[in-house]
Amino acid sequence: MKHGPLEYCEGVARLTPKLAPWMLAELIDVQSLDDLLIRHGSPLHVHVPSQMQANITSIRSVAAARNIALEMHFACKANKCSWYATEAFRANIGIDVASETELMAGIEAGFSGSRIVVTASVKSESLVATAATVGAIVVVASVEDADTVARFLVGHPDAAVNVSIRISGFAFPKGRHESRFGFDIADAAAQIRSLMQRHSDVANRISVRGIHFHLDGTSVTQRVVGIRQSIELTTALRQHGHPIEFVDIGGGAPVQYLERSDDWIDFHRRVDRQIDGDDTDAVLLPNHTYGRSKIDGNYAQVLRNYPTWQADEAASWFGKILDGDGIAKSLADNDLRLHCQPGRALLDGCGITVARVVSIKPMASGDVVVMLDMNQTHCRTTSVDFAIDPILLPNAREVRGTSLTGFLAGNYCAEDDFISPRRFRFSRSVYPGDLIVFPNTAGYQMHFMESRGHQFELPQNIAIAGDDTGRDQRAE
Repeated sequence: MKHGPLEYCEGVARLTPKLAPWMLAELIDVQSLDDLLIRHGSPLHVHVPSQMQANITSIRSVAAARNIALEMHFACKANKCSWYATEAFRANIGIDVASETELMAGIEAGFSGSRIVVTASVKSESLVATAATVGAIVVVASVEDADTVARFLVGHPDAAVNVSIRISGFAFPKGRHESRFGFDIADAAAQIRSLMQRHSDVANRISVRGIHFHLDGTSVTQRVVGIRQSIELTTALRQHGHPIEFVDIGGGAPVQYLERSDDWIDFHRRVDRQIDGDDTDAVLLPNHTYGRSKIDGNYAQVLRNYPTWQADEAASWFGKILDGDGIAKSLADNDLRLHCQPGRALLDGCGITVARVVSIKPMASGDVVVMLDMNQTHCRTTSVDFAIDPILLPNAREVRGTSLTGFLAGNYCAEDDFISPRRFRFSRSVYPGDLIVFPNTAGYQMHFMESRGHQFELPQNIAIAGDDTGRDQRAE
């Protein structure tokens, strides 16, 4: 089913976006979006932070139905706007911080104690000191992290630090879990004993409160295995006097960005056909593979790309984890809480990114290059692309042209600054002044890779109520 505004642009291999109701309302009101860009510039990130509450509730309800004590920590790295930390505080969940700046912002928002978990990859003594001051949980993922905690305690004889131990190296059915973070679970208990002996002068002020892990991807099976093996580790650590209270599975809760699974399947089929040299009605830029390759006759995704079609949304995904291999019962039997750090999943439906069309250049191939007043860093993560169709909102032009195909390009002085490598069809042409909207970008797409290259200003962030009770509010 097509929504009204979606008729003007779609991928040659379409990936029809799933839209929150407030997004549809905004897309119909083209003039209001245009006015926002006039006032705040292009591109512009538009947010409805209150949408986060429904996402929190849906996950909580799954745990409550199984009598599981669940503690969520919003992964602040997913979006830098303070509105979301405020929503998390209002919902009585915690935050996951990955830098000292995020930690300070969380403290200023009112968080303290176990409602803050510090997952920063690099932990300075200053970061540990700030965390200790408010009783936050510091995730110790290496010998060096443990040494930093110990150095801080040596210099601060009245301080104590709450920690959780990050684990990796799980034995999965299809192979061992490899990660550059965490202690190998095979000898984690021995390593923790060794570290406590090495820092025996401060060991009584290090409280090991939980086991933590994080897995790439969204595999339910891997998380069930990870929880099971973590529960076994808690038994060993408790025998050595550590007051383990929880198992933390990190992030990875999936988001369903697309309306139809058929779109996702057909898109990959056509990408693979193009890799084989069939450029008939191509779906990508020439010589682009979307990070896919043909290996021994089989097509495979060799570069990271987030699957915008998912078999489960966050709530059903959590349910499958808790129901797998008796996990819910095992957590309860071992008096363990389940912790998690969703970012993307809590931001589902919370934001869009809007940019203005600046120019259109015909190419020798017959396609056009549509230049936007934005660049590729304004809607990007570490993935190859954000695989979802953007939406074209036409300007006030009364007469539109015929169908065109082409690509969306950015304002960097670089030949490869394409917003997406995908080829799009503009059913009633495209003109300067039109708006292009990228739906559901609040989770990681807005800020994770943004850059001030060419000394461009970073995009503004505007919060609206999404229900006609308020509108224009600039981010801090």
